Amino acid sequence: MWRRLPVPKNKEVSAATTAKDMRLARVYADEDIEDGAVEWLRARGVNMKSARELGHRVKPDSFHAALAFKQRRFLLTKNGKHFLDDQKLPFPRTYGVIVLSTDFRDIKQYLKALANLFGIVVPFGGFYSKFKITVSADTFVLRRIAPKGRMHAARYRVDDKYAYEWVDDGAD
Repeated sequence: MWRRLPVPKNKEVSAATTAKDMRLARVYADEDIEDGAVEWLRARGVNMKSARELGHRVKPDSFHAALAFKQRRFLLTKNGKHFLDDQKLPFPRTYGVIVLSTDFRDIKQYLKALANLFGIVVPFGGFYSKFKITVSADTFVLRRIAPKGRMHAARYRVDDKYAYEWVDDGAD
């Protein structure tokens, strides 16, 4: 079930975050991400590099993953099938992955997904490094390897006022 998260007070946010957490995410957009989306993010101050701009079209997924990792950038893609697969792209071989997952024919949904990326992930790039993140117009899923080596996943939903976390109530 969805549980509404409390709205943190400014002093709680500053106490819970470190300077490392607050580093803005640097992003490498693979060839699936349109130039317009790259420009939309760049116009809002996101440090972007684009496969299309760099002439890296028709390169294999492994090339894009390696380049983003080498440059310590989040890999932005629409290709969750390959980049979320931990066999194809293990966590230690990525700085971070952000998969846009929405109806890309619906421009409002696409822009909401980009806005979520910009408002939720980008400001806390240091915190989200080493995560695999799926972002849509109203939800995002975070996956990472926890300190003791176990997989940790969390699912969130956002609306105009609040954020919610999915909580498994244990009922079958």
